[in-house]
Amino acid sequence: MRLTPHPYVSAGAPYGSNADPFRLRSGVVTRLLRAQCLLQQQHSSVRLAIFDAWRPIAVQRYMVAYAIGEECERRGLNRADPAQATAVQAVVDDVGRFWAPPNSDPAMPPPHSTGAAVDLTLANRTPGQPLDMGGAIDAIGEISHPDHYGEAAKQHPESEQAVWHERRELLRQVMHAAGFEQHPNEW
Repeated sequence: MRLTPHPYVSAGAPYGSNADPFRLRSGVVTRLLRAQCLLQQQHSSVRLAIFDAWRPIAVQRYMVAYAIGEECERRGLNRADPAQATAVQAVVDDVGRFWAPPNSDPAMPPPHSTGAAVDLTLANRTPGQPLDMGGAIDAIGEISHPDHYGEAAKQHPESEQAVWHERRELLRQVMHAAGFEQHPNEW
């Protein structure tokens, strides 16, 4: 299933009128179908939900700038204030841990710009609502790390944090079993 409306289209990303932000390479689609089957074998009430897939370089550039702007706003920073340059650079560095640079070099394109990467989450089968994973997709910071709730889950196995950790682990396991590699900084 796809999460709609597409979040980056809604944010104004320049896809153009005929572009499909859910486009993926056929091999990626095959592996996604395998991951969905594996997920269904373990949890028939849960399904994969695609958040984002293909991004042309222009969209990658736009979304990196957008993420920097949003994170600066969240931190109360004025990007035009020279006195805040160090703090703004810290935001740029933090965003760079999650977003690939919008490289136009055909030898080094961002994975999403080739249809080789997919951002997804888990959703309940009916009515298809995303499950709470303990942090928003694209959140900048520690909350996005795959094992962010691991220690809390060990100490409090009945907690909400344990549920979030279990869901992140389930997603990681089925995706890995289907041949995907996880971004090291994102659940």
